[in-house]
Amino acid sequence: MLISKNEIHHNEIGIFHVPSGQNTVDFDPAAYHGYRFGDGKVRLEMNNIEGNMRYNYMMGDRQSEDIQADRNWWGGGDSNEIEQGIYDGEDDASLGRVLYTPFLVGKNRDAGPDERRPE
Repeated sequence: MLISKNEIHHNEIGIFHVPSGQNTVDFDPAAYHGYRFGDGKVRLEMNNIEGNMRYNYMMGDRQSEDIQADRNWWGGGDSNEIEQGIYDGEDDASLGRVLYTPFLVGKNRDAGPDERRPE
């Protein structure tokens, strides 16, 4: 599954990757509407993932496979700061890693809602 061109910010946790059948990406904490995805491999690219309270990305229990998450904006260009916003195999050896490099050096201006509306 590809998650691309989204604005993911101002959440408790931007993306929380949990066991199959429970994965949810919640872009609106006030409405608590989430998008569920199952077993397939997840790939994130061209998103703006920043400014979330605890983590921008958090691997949950039993998530031992690495996640490809390069070409995203993580709120800055410092690898140490980006890593502080990611909870993965660097923090818990039983988890996979979020492979975030190479990362965008600025926000993706094409991310977010598509302003084009059908007439």
